[in-house]
Amino acid sequence: MKNQPECKIYVVSLLRATDRRKRILSQMLSLSLDFSFVDAIDAKKIDPEELLAHVDASAVMLRRGRMLTAPEIGCALSHRKIYEDIVRSGRSGAIILEDDIQIGSGFEDVMKYFCRAGPSIAVERAIYHLGALSRPYGRYLMLRKRSRRTAGGNAYFAEWIGGISPEACGTFGYYVTRAAAESFLAEEKLRDVADAWSLWANRVSGKIFVSVPAIVHHPEDLSDSEIEPDRRYLLELQKAGRIFSLARNVYYGVRARSLRYFVKPFVERLL
Repeated sequence: MKNQPECKIYVVSLLRATDRRKRILSQMLSLSLDFSFVDAIDAKKIDPEELLAHVDASAVMLRRGRMLTAPEIGCALSHRKIYEDIVRSGRSGAIILEDDIQIGSGFEDVMKYFCRAGPSIAVERAIYHLGALSRPYGRYLMLRKRSRRTAGGNAYFAEWIGGISPEACGTFGYYVTRAAAESFLAEEKLRDVADAWSLWANRVSGKIFVSVPAIVHHPEDLSDSEIEPDRRYLLELQKAGRIFSLARNVYYGVRARSLRYFVKPFVERLL
């Protein structure tokens, strides 16, 4: 499938991640998809002070209660490189994938949708998440299915209901419009992790759409993740970190299940 300019695909990948690059390349070739590798910023090779210079420390501490890790900063800056290219080239938007994803059925239908709809949605500040429903939290997401946007085949996009729904997080697969890219670049420094979509949406009146069903899938095994080890290390350093982590997991687990069984059915029927 020959991509049109409106449906450019970028794959974010560390230059040293040769095995991951081979796997994603194999998937792309099997679908005859044109794409471009974007060399991710390797936080291990950059001075920490240089990375921190790109961060709004006060905003991050207010939001997170901790500073971003070096890999989190590198991830956000890598995606920002793509936003800059979208705006500079005048594209309507682009699909952004990370190199450890698995492409599912329906991807080509969604590609055709963005080729067709890209120019008309370019002015929307919108993120189209391609894999949120593949994650464990996906079953708890609340979506406006009555105003769905049909993408072709069995796939459609439904708007995420902010405020009460769990986050539709993850940068492993999404479409970003040109207007959304511009809004990210309007902020000179990073205010949070790359996938703090809800925070971004609240600031700029943006929208988050979720693919139903998921058409890209993220691996459950995070043992080779660049980001997760540092996050876990920070938890260990926190006083009573394990107790805090356990209490947090119990709280969010109970909250998510309550919303799923008692709130989600009513809200999605209403909206």
